[in-house]
Amino acid sequence: TLYGCGKLNAHNSVLPNTEEWQVLKVSDGDTITVRQTTGQEKKIRLCGIDAPENNQKFGKESKANLQRLVNEVEGTVQI
Repeated sequence: TLYGCGKLNAHNSVLPNTEEWQVLKVSDGDTITVRQTTGQEKKIRLCGIDAPENNQKFGKESKANLQRLVNEVEGTVQI
């Protein structure tokens, strides 16, 4: 499971009442676009990750690695 910022407690565990959202797109190594249960799309930056942009050195590799991780978690993210 990938986690966005904002709903983690001091022990880095997810707080109750989170939602599972569908990952629609990986923009780069630290940004994804998700579809909420309401159908609204939202861009999410992952907490604690500072990945290179696509046009920077290792940017394409960084994006590919995040895409691989998203594929491994069946394309959902808990927010």
